[in-house]
Amino acid sequence: MKKFFYTLALTCALTVSTTCTALANPLKVASCMSEKMTKTITEGFTAATQIPVEVVYLPSGSFDEKLNFLYKKNVDCVLGPTQDEFYAAERVNMLVPYASEQLNNLPEDLQPRKNSWTNLWVGYVALLSNKENLNKMGIYAPDTWLELLGNNFKDEIVLPEYESSIAGFSSITGIWQIKGEAMALHYAHEFNKQKIKFVKSEDDAIADVIKGKHTVTILPLHRAMKLESENENLYASIIQDANREIFTGVALLRGLQQEAEAQKFVDYLLSDDCVNLLADHNVQRWHVKFYSSDEERRRLIGNTQIAVDDLGWISMSRKDIIKRWKKA
Repeated sequence: MKKFFYTLALTCALTVSTTCTALANPLKVASCMSEKMTKTITEGFTAATQIPVEVVYLPSGSFDEKLNFLYKKNVDCVLGPTQDEFYAAERVNMLVPYASEQLNNLPEDLQPRKNSWTNLWVGYVALLSNKENLNKMGIYAPDTWLELLGNNFKDEIVLPEYESSIAGFSSITGIWQIKGEAMALHYAHEFNKQKIKFVKSEDDAIADVIKGKHTVTILPLHRAMKLESENENLYASIIQDANREIFTGVALLRGLQQEAEAQKFVDYLLSDDCVNLLADHNVQRWHVKFYSSDEERRRLIGNTQIAVDDLGWISMSRKDIIKRWKKA
């Protein structure tokens, strides 16, 4: 009997010790996704694997500021950067390659060759417009860059700073790659005449449009569509004449402490369980697993002109691209 209680006590002690060790060393994730999406994913991952997660959020500043943040924080993986941001991080040896077995079910051209990161979701650039302002002007919501050069939109465009805005920077590089450098800079010259108001973040730009202080801003399509569904005075439109496929994903970081757990996190993000969980929580994202079969995405895109991305140029020339666009 004494032996039984000793064994039971030892088993309990080991269980408590293992649990404490796991809780003391959680998977550390840096995220630049929304708090709702991040929380939904990490809580779902913990429920499925019993692996605790500690989340830190990346600052909303420039990509250089994000890189500096990651250098200082001791995290295992990063969730939510774009593939051109991952490309830049790869160039400075920040990423640890990992090829999940679940990638075998995805189109090869949607993933980087070296598996330095994993693309998870695809998005596009959209315009979000205030319908009441448009009605006063007697015009329809714009869905091309050319329309934004009209007199109606002078003093009516509000944008987050290009350095900190995924959609803003993607809009520049989409136009540049489709139209060519000369035409892109000519467009930038005319666009800059529209007396654009620049604000610190997407949230600030959205607030301006909702209040009617400005009529239109540039956002990722999924966010513009969500805002449209929540506010009857807003209208979201995918930009037709020059756009980009904006892939966002996850990567393991150099110096990580929980490599096996981080790999499981990537596996979970590619799983049907994660996709279904996000759908249940009404998180609007197009997962790369359904890239070829998603009829809603195809319908929304229609005949939109999509750039063929040169990731090397986009990621390594980021500052110069923005500087030349602003000075055009």
